[in-house]
Amino acid sequence: VQAVSGFATSEMAVLEQQAKDLGASTSKSATEVAQLQLELAKLGKSSTEIEAMTESVLSLAIAFDAELGDAASTVGTTLAQFNLDATESGRVADVMAVAFGSSSLDLETFTEAMKNAAPVANEFGFSLEQTTALLGVLADSGIRGSDAGTKLKMALSNIAAKGGDVQRVFTGLIKGNVSYKEALEALGKRAAILVPILGKNGEKLEELQDKLNNAAGAAKAARLILESTARGGFDRLRSSAESAGIEIGGVLMPAVQDLT
Repeated sequence: VQAVSGFATSEMAVLEQQAKDLGASTSKSATEVAQLQLELAKLGKSSTEIEAMTESVLSLAIAFDAELGDAASTVGTTLAQFNLDATESGRVADVMAVAFGSSSLDLETFTEAMKNAAPVANEFGFSLEQTTALLGVLADSGIRGSDAGTKLKMALSNIAAKGGDVQRVFTGLIKGNVSYKEALEALGKRAAILVPILGKNGEKLEELQDKLNNAAGAAKAARLILESTARGGFDRLRSSAESAGIEIGGVLMPAVQDLT
């Protein structure tokens, strides 16, 4: 981490302690936590941002059996897409955890959809939770990944091109009894399909939106459930053993150095 980031010794001491603590208390080892910190450093995050992000990303990755690097990249990108500070990493991870548990979205489809939809949605005042709810309902209806993100992007862009209040007009379209012809005129040929799909699933959309608005703590809770299984218990035992080894090594190292 230090070789990639150039962090000062004092900054590294904080990250090292965090890796030890999480390695001792979760099913991931201190080495794996340090690897996650390295991935965040590669994304250009500061030491304080890495400290703020690590546990949230770790919880998300453990809960949904995702690669640490992939989870780190998606959380970091999502923060940037919605102009959120690193301290909001927990919020992003929690929203993702609820979305993955309550819809057909997974890490890959969420990442691909947000790549196209998030910058435009954020520009027109849609929150992370609103955007995720829309993508979740679309995923359940068979429109997912980059296709969902592109269609949502085009819908919002077409409304904006006509000078309307994008969020108000779009919400009105999916909540109103709008014909396909009217949707076609408002959103364009490729995006018009969103209106009947979202319109027919209004109750599901509101329910998912409410869950996402109240997602605080979801990633950690999901991690703890997984860690309570037999597999999680063995992983925690392995992590604790490594942490004990690190501590013993730390105590013995001065003596070893004296001998050499």
